[in-house]
Amino acid sequence: MKNTLTKEFDSTLEQLLKNEEVLYSIQEDPDFFYEKDILQRTQASLAAHLSHLEIQHKNRLRPARKEKAKALIARYPQLS
Repeated sequence: MKNTLTKEFDSTLEQLLKNEEVLYSIQEDPDFFYEKDILQRTQASLAAHLSHLEIQHKNRLRPARKEKAKALIARYPQLS
């Protein structure tokens, strides 16, 4: 059974990936200008949360999860 940290980490990671798919699908459509902006801000917030979880619990996460998280977090340089 997954512990609370793993559930929260996986949930945040999953939401980041889903949002990324949506952003990709609307990136060229000017009708979604505001939605795209809001979604990008949401992504930055989720990436910050994921970064916090990764730092706070780095010894309890599997390496594959950590690598996937680091790749997503790296897309948001304002978090560095």
